[in-house]
This record gives sequence, structure tokens and C-alpha cells, in this order.
Amino acid sequence: CKTVLTNGYLSKDKFRIIVESMHLPDNGTTENALNLSKDLLKKRKVETLDVAALNKEEEGYKAENDPRVFLSTKTGRGKLVKGWETSAKPVMCCYKLVTADFKYWGLQGKIEGTIESKNRLLFQRSLAHAFCLIDEWHGLTMADIRRLEEQSKAELNSALNKEGADESKTPEKAEGASSANAAATAEPATQASAASGAGESGAGAGDAGAGAGAAGSGSAQNS
Repeated sequence: CKTVLTNGYLSKDKFRIIVESMHLPDNGTTENALNLSKDLLKKRKVETLDVAALNKEEEGYKAENDPRVFLSTKTGRGKLVKGWETSAKPVMCCYKLVTADFKYWGLQGKIEGTIESKNRLLFQRSLAHAFCLIDEWHGLTMADIRRLEEQSKAELNSALNKEGADESKTPEKAEGASSANAAATAEPATQASAASGAGESGAGAGDAGAGAGAAGSGSAQNS
């Protein structure tokens, strides 16, 4: 699965975030899950994100979305403890390659660093949350998943279109004022599915992974 994020107010040649994902039935041991070239491997920064290592002190933390607290009634999985990734069966790792470009002089390093830290938090939390929703998705067929994807895409696009229509009706909008309007498109690639696991993470040109599932935002076309 490949998602490309751009901003309508910035040049696509100077600002974009590309997130590529691959889900494999291992615990983060695949060295080059996304088949990077030798040049990209040299630039890659690898991080491991553990869905069972959420920071309770961070703003937005919710115990119900913490795999250390959650216990699945359907599968008996949950209440993950330290070292779970080496003993849990089954296990799945979500590998993510994040490429972030912000080619504006004076701000590039700071903005790309912010993108990296925000993606790290997003991946860890969203995948931990997906694991804690296991009773809702466990047992679904691929047909069920595709149907839910189409439903979510339609609801998201409807909400974005409504928001755009509401903004166009506001006459007092100050000249020159702007709102962040990110667009996302998902391009066909390999596969996307939900499960549980640990993995590797990074930004710039790096691998990212953790937990259970994948999430995107914007006006997305999933495949």
C-alpha cells in the first residue's frame, strides 16, 4: 500500500510525504521488507515501534487502546507484556517506509524532523488501537474488508466535500488567509491488512513498523 500526501498551497516538488507499507507474518526480522535499493538502504534510518510500549504520560493516551490493558474476548489475545513479540502466536509486523521532503531553505531540517516524530506517534497509536479493535475485525473476509474500505472512503470524501462547501459559503474569509488542506492518494502496491506485530520505523527514507493495521487520512483511494 502506498500513500502520497501533498499540500495544495505548496509545490509537490518541494513538499510531499510518501508512506509505503508491507505486512509480513514475522516479528520484525525481515531486513528489507520493502525491497529498497542499495542507495536507499544506506540512507535508511531504522526504528522499532512496540505497540505495547505506549507512553501513559503522553497527551491523548487512553487505557482502552493500550494492548497491555486490552484482552480480546474472541481470541484471548491481549494484555501484552514485555517480550510478547518473541512469544506471541500468531504475530504480524507492519513495515513502513516513510519518505518526507520539505525542500524550503531554512526550515527543511526542522519540518522534516517534526514529520518524523509525528509519524512515529501516529503509527504506534493507530496500530495499537487496531489491535485493541480485534474483536470487531477478527474473522472478516477480504470481501468484508474491501466493503468496509469503500464505505470509509465514501464517508471520508463526503465529509471533505461538505467541509469544502461550507467554507465556500463563508463571505468574510480574510484575504490571504489559508487553511492546511492536505490531499492523500493511495496508489496500488502490494497489500494491506490488519493483524498484530512489532517492527521498524523511520522518516526521510526509513522503515517503520509496529502493531496491527494501517491508517490514512485525506481523500483516499485505497486498493
